[in-house]
Amino acid sequence: MKKVFILIAISLSLAACNSKQKKDSSNDEQDTSLTSTEQNQQKSPIVAGDSIVWAKVPELKNIGTFPFFTPTGELVMADAKDGSSEIFDDVVFNNYIGSGIYPTKGKLGILAFEDHQGKPFNKLLFDDTFDEWIEKSGAPMIYEGTFPSNEEAKKKLHENLFNGKKRTLGLADDEPFAMYVFKNEGKKYVINVQSNSAQGKVFVMELK
Repeated sequence: MKKVFILIAISLSLAACNSKQKKDSSNDEQDTSLTSTEQNQQKSPIVAGDSIVWAKVPELKNIGTFPFFTPTGELVMADAKDGSSEIFDDVVFNNYIGSGIYPTKGKLGILAFEDHQGKPFNKLLFDDTFDEWIEKSGAPMIYEGTFPSNEEAKKKLHENLFNGKKRTLGLADDEPFAMYVFKNEGKKYVINVQSNSAQGKVFVMELK
């Protein structure tokens, strides 16, 4: 009987060791996967540190002229003139690219979408229309998400506030946004887009 107890104890000990080895192996795989993801982000072909590698940004064809995004169907731009709701000839826009702030300077076209002639703004329609257009254009996304937790970066994003002829527009810190880049006819462009239940905004900058 004593031998039986000893054999049982040895068996239980071996089982516990095998279980621990499997768990450790699983954790190692998860750690490796996480490290790989971080490495992929760091090796992005377009983002290098706090800058954009424009040599690796695609040149887009057949996408029209500035500001490029043209609403269709029931999606109506507010106070549309020359394709924008507001245009600023020489301003700075602070872009968040995931690793830091990348400031750009140039001509900024802002496209605003909101309630129109008693018809409420349709966020789903705006999001779907823009997403379909940007995907078809081939412009790569650089960042999608909320405002960063870094206070200095937040401060820079809050500086994106533009007083136009009919409205003041900027990025809101309580809603997610996305940023894209592309080239066209030898010029560089950055797009930021954001929407909520009341309004959709597209910021298109042609860099100097």
